[in-house]
Amino acid sequence: MKMKTFNMMGNKDPLFYRYLISFILICAIPIMLLSGLMYGSAAGSLQEEVEQANLGKLNLIRKMLDLRLKEMSEMAARIADDPGISPTNLASDAFMRVDAVRQLSKYKANNSMVDDVFLAYKNQNFIYASSGMYSYFTFEQYFYKLEPGDRDRMRHALDDTQRADVFKFNMGSPGQRMVAFIYPILSSENISKGTVLFVVRESMLNSFVEEMFSGLQGETFILNEKGEQIASAANRTTKKLDIVKLIDGFTQTGVYSSQQNGTSYSVVLNRSDTTGWSYGVAIPNSEFLTRVFELRTLLFSLLTVVIVIVAGSAFLLAAFNYRPIRKLAEHLHRDLQLSGKDAQDGGLSAKSGFEVIGTVAKTAIHTSKKLQERVDMHHEAIREQLLLKLLNGKLDTHDELIYWQDDLKLRFVHPMFYVVTITFKEPSRLTPHLKEQLLELLQYLQGNAHVYGVEPADERWIAAIVNADAHESQEDMQRAQGQWLVQRIREHLDVTPIVAIGSAVADPLHINRSYVEASASLEHALVTGQEGCHQFGELKADSEHEHWYPIEEQIRLLQSLRQGDRAVAYENLDAIMAALTDRSPSLLMLRYVCFDIVNSFIKAVKALDKHAFVSELGNLMAFQTLEELELMLRRLIDDVCGMVEKMKETRHEELVERMISYVNQSYRNAGLSLDLVAEQCGVSVSHIVKMFREQVGSTFIDYVTELRMQEVKRLLTETSEPIKDIVQHCGYIDLPNFVRKFKTYEGVTPGEYRKLYGKPANLRSRSEV
Repeated sequence: MKMKTFNMMGNKDPLFYRYLISFILICAIPIMLLSGLMYGSAAGSLQEEVEQANLGKLNLIRKMLDLRLKEMSEMAARIADDPGISPTNLASDAFMRVDAVRQLSKYKANNSMVDDVFLAYKNQNFIYASSGMYSYFTFEQYFYKLEPGDRDRMRHALDDTQRADVFKFNMGSPGQRMVAFIYPILSSENISKGTVLFVVRESMLNSFVEEMFSGLQGETFILNEKGEQIASAANRTTKKLDIVKLIDGFTQTGVYSSQQNGTSYSVVLNRSDTTGWSYGVAIPNSEFLTRVFELRTLLFSLLTVVIVIVAGSAFLLAAFNYRPIRKLAEHLHRDLQLSGKDAQDGGLSAKSGFEVIGTVAKTAIHTSKKLQERVDMHHEAIREQLLLKLLNGKLDTHDELIYWQDDLKLRFVHPMFYVVTITFKEPSRLTPHLKEQLLELLQYLQGNAHVYGVEPADERWIAAIVNADAHESQEDMQRAQGQWLVQRIREHLDVTPIVAIGSAVADPLHINRSYVEASASLEHALVTGQEGCHQFGELKADSEHEHWYPIEEQIRLLQSLRQGDRAVAYENLDAIMAALTDRSPSLLMLRYVCFDIVNSFIKAVKALDKHAFVSELGNLMAFQTLEELELMLRRLIDDVCGMVEKMKETRHEELVERMISYVNQSYRNAGLSLDLVAEQCGVSVSHIVKMFREQVGSTFIDYVTELRMQEVKRLLTETSEPIKDIVQHCGYIDLPNFVRKFKTYEGVTPGEYRKLYGKPANLRSRSEV
């Protein structure tokens, strides 16, 4: 046994090594899980520790800035109440204006954070500051060199402010940004009569928060109560964050997780209940892991030693347990080779034991699932396939029929079966819509019967298999049902149909005989132009005076030949030959009858394809005996039925191709519908639905939606055309509804999709596309 095991390993069968690795993993996984838990616990504890420390620092910053803001608010109130710098004194006394500058210098000295203090009253042309007195023009153009946008906002703040406000502005020189704190001076009527303005350098606020978080990678920030960023400082990071988006939705003090630019951040936020300001720091999650690298290295070394020890033990276990698995694989391998599977799979002998077992199992499971999915999706199509097989005699045994019935959960509850075919004197009137109505009317056939409507794609009529109870007067019952059906169609559709009924059969495998009879009777009625209800038995009655001539079998033979039904054609050819042999007519009459059969046979073949089987049809007239004629007819029946089957397949393929081609060309049409496709293809809506499920593998709606979505995405990425025009061009009318549908499919709106995947170098107008 040892020699065999080592021989397998010598052949480098991957199975043994996979088996060995599995034992190693079974032993190592608990240790790896324990190590992982230790590592995760250490990282989580460190992260929580850092977050709580940062939350404490932010709390300190909040208290300090809240104190400074409170001092500025109180200072603004004292300035407003100072009688020495009241608007009346400043307007009437020049000395008081000079004294106002001195008083503002004292106020400024009380707050180290303030860069300058300004005082402005309405209807006065001067702004008073700790550094001097300025006109509005000098203040805006030379003192701070305000930009136009900042100039308008500053003038509005000084003239019309009704409540405290904060905003940022540029001094004119690069990098010189200032923060303005506005406090209005209100009269007793709560009307603004002036403004106190404190100016603080943004760099001072930035350095203040930066000092608190020195050495920590991330970005600290301060936002006012309106969510505007007042100050920020990025430490050891090159990516500038969009703070407003990063903390969107975070309203309370705490620790949050967020993501931006593909990086995950831990956001520590502290909100002030006094001012409504927010103080925060955004730290990349990778920052927390730098301090646990040593622990990770230690754990990795420990795991390596343990796995090496475990590998030796696992090797012995693998060698012991490998042999039965290998035997199972060899047994399965041998069976597959005997069944020819080895050649199909490209050489199973080169695969390992698990691969052989896995290949068989996966193939079986995958095939079973796919078949079940297709059966579920194509249930109606499969049901129609069964009905078509019954009509065309394509089922050979009852076991095969039972298999189909079990799969479709279809049961025939009555003992008798017959076929009803319906058309009109002018078959072109049988439009897809009319077919749908006829199939619906068939469901209400008189009597205790089950009706299974089916639409032969290449015929000029519709058919139905009727499963009914047996009656003593079966033909009379069928005639009554046919006449009732004619009357109902005449009442509901205002047109007289041609309804043909085949003989009843007790065996469902013989339904094709009833179908051949019904279709033969229908074609006879079309030729004679007789509307109403017709039965195949009426054709026999017309020829009863020719007792010895097998007219019934000849009609069935020719009709089965047109439909490509070999079984029924052979059966009726045997009946004709047996009848001719048994009747023993005169030699001259026998030859006339044979020539009539040959002539009818030639006409039926020529009606299918006038250029086919020219030599074979010519040879028919040279027969010398009945046996020779029968042999030639059998060969020709087989060839003609094969041709008919190919013609049916070709017509079906052409119909599918025409359907798909029309949809591919017309999907941009907002009015595209199943009714329109059915009308273009000349079949019913239900037939189009079944063909889509069977041939395309999806529903009509899903297929059209996919075409439209692909075209929308192409135009979004390759053109600069407005989204509204793109949507209308691709067949959608309701823009909001399309945007919702697009977001469901792609996860983003059309505008966001264009931003993500659009290529600026490829954008061009519709005329260039």
